[in-house]
Amino acid sequence: MVDTGLQGWDLVAYAQNLAARKFTYSRRNPWDSPARAFERGMGYCQQQALALQGIYERLGVQSQPVYAVKCRFPPTTIHGMPEPERLSGHTWLQVTVDGEQRDVCPGRETNRPGLTHFEVLSEARPLSPWMRPFSHLGSVIENARRDRQALRRSR
Repeated sequence: MVDTGLQGWDLVAYAQNLAARKFTYSRRNPWDSPARAFERGMGYCQQQALALQGIYERLGVQSQPVYAVKCRFPPTTIHGMPEPERLSGHTWLQVTVDGEQRDVCPGRETNRPGLTHFEVLSEARPLSPWMRPFSHLGSVIENARRDRQALRRSR
């Protein structure tokens, strides 16, 4: 591992930005593990958040994956197709440094600790290890549905 000389929130932001630059949001590899999605450079929110959590673990940064069933996302482009503003479930990390907790999401390069590209509209809950398979399966089904919708809109 490379020693950046960074500490605290600067280190958290550096790793977050690296992960955001590495990952392209994708619905097309939902069965990949977070590590495999990171290697491929594409994945959806749970893959991105859990891959970043693995990086933070190696750096000694305390993080907890969380999810909310309802978040608002601005318009974007996914797989070259326009995606309108939407409501969706989402997974990201809550990171604690020196007793201060902030939301951290690698979903966009412009995100910073405490500054994300989405608005949480329902309660954020910890994504416990036993819950991950269920959340993952739900995401696979929903991402396949959204991909079909996007293809229909583009025709």
